[in-house]
Amino acid sequence: MNPLRRRLRRLKIQAAATLLFRGQKIVVASTGRSGSTILHEAIRNGMVRACCPRIRNPFLLRKLNKLAGGFTPRIANVHSDPTPVQKTHDQFDPRYAYDAKYVFVYGDPLESALSVKRMYESAGQGWFENHIRNLNSEGHIEELFTRDILNYERQLNSWQQGDVGRVLLLRYEQLWDRVDSISAFVGFPVMLPMHRERNTILPDNVDNPALFEYLRSIMLSLDERVSYKDGES
Repeated sequence: MNPLRRRLRRLKIQAAATLLFRGQKIVVASTGRSGSTILHEAIRNGMVRACCPRIRNPFLLRKLNKLAGGFTPRIANVHSDPTPVQKTHDQFDPRYAYDAKYVFVYGDPLESALSVKRMYESAGQGWFENHIRNLNSEGHIEELFTRDILNYERQLNSWQQGDVGRVLLLRYEQLWDRVDSISAFVGFPVMLPMHRERNTILPDNVDNPALFEYLRSIMLSLDERVSYKDGES
């Protein structure tokens, strides 16, 4: 996209964010390959329906949905980016806690790694390098099952720092059971697509099983915290 078109798009988003979306800002974050695209689209569509309930024209709705959503590589850019529903794979930073409401979705670390491997095989090296960059990490595809190049540990540890009122933590498998919680958190009804079970077959052996046992222990610890917070509310 050339600079002029980028500037025009930004002006359109700023106008829509001010006039239609009332300055709301929600960020969907994830460990990567953990359902963030589904959730981002559902929240973006829900915001458009809530802000523009009388619009029925499919063309206008598609335009508004496109303006309402975008990707931001770094949490530090959330405040300056006018896009109302943003997606990121960055770690949480408490300095920007009040720039938006954050929904963090995570899944099994080995399933995420296997999903990255499949995407690498279909989309190529360029996709992989961009994904690793978005995760604020570095590494080579050969290290996918030997080292935490997907930044899983840092992701989960960072998002646990978020205040309950500003950060909603969700396990991928729980998304469909917690639609009401998501809707209450963002402030408007959210509808997810029909749930389809993932058919990932986990291998019996990986190059570094201790790594994934350790990462899963962090995931289970976060599961316990999420359950505890749910019990409080």
